[in-house]
Amino acid sequence: MLDLTTGAERVNSPVIIKAPVKAIPFDPLYENQRSALLLSGGNVYVAFDSFDDTDPFHGWLFAYNAANLQTVPAFFITTPNGSRGGIGESGAGPSSDESGDVFVVTSDGTPFDPSSGGDYPETLFRLGVNATPPSFAVGDYFTPWDLSLLNLPQNHFGSTGVLLLPDSAASPVLLAIAGNELGNLYLLNRNSLGGFNGPNGPDKVVQTLTLGGSIFATPAYWTANGTVYLAAAGDNLRALPLSSGMLNSPLCSPPGFCSTDTLPSFGASPAISSNGSTAGIVWALDTSGYVTSSAGGLAPLRRDESC
Repeated sequence: MLDLTTGAERVNSPVIIKAPVKAIPFDPLYENQRSALLLSGGNVYVAFDSFDDTDPFHGWLFAYNAANLQTVPAFFITTPNGSRGGIGESGAGPSSDESGDVFVVTSDGTPFDPSSGGDYPETLFRLGVNATPPSFAVGDYFTPWDLSLLNLPQNHFGSTGVLLLPDSAASPVLLAIAGNELGNLYLLNRNSLGGFNGPNGPDKVVQTLTLGGSIFATPAYWTANGTVYLAAAGDNLRALPLSSGMLNSPLCSPPGFCSTDTLPSFGASPAISSNGSTAGIVWALDTSGYVTSSAGGLAPLRRDESC
């Protein structure tokens, strides 16, 4: 923890990240913090995935007291009896709601055994956080019915963060949104995520939309017009208005519901700027230069669209 004014380390930091689990030690040789940090309710949340899918690794989530990093953290391991199940979310951080619950999504792993083993690959969680003793508790979860397909290479869930829509969204229930590499975008009831209904489904979610490419981007939402914005890989930046608790079709009609160009490679996680509830602009970073630059470096371009 650093002082922003001086750059010096604050009192009670740094701390070596570790978990008091003798059978499954936290090994920094295999773990990699790909997700952003979350500061919520006086805690700093740190999630871990793998370093280049190098086994053995697990998904981990830690909650440190932001005022004193030396205190024992709460921790959660996604596959205590199995392997993998990393929390990477393509760089997005954990999400939290007003009650203090934390939402994260895991990627591929084995086995899936929530009832007896507590193993949750390819799963979106709502986790409660207990102060004494510091610990996490699974409040609810959602695992897509086609779990076995998602566990194949380049098909994984956990490729996005979790967007929590505000209470003011046009819906009779509180909503969350996440996507996967198969191009499926899930709209979920935050108070009843849906569990697992495999192997034949259907998923007990509010809605599933299929986009034209893998989703590595976390959507953005603008309250002024009740619209979700998202750019999948190789796809347009799309506007998905929310009406009566459902997202409109991802088709590029009427005109103006899609950008005129596409965002290749990994798509983009949009950001929105506005003057209050007017003059909204959606910003997206075109990272195609990361692949096509002759120097092999990152050569991003800015793309923007009016809301």
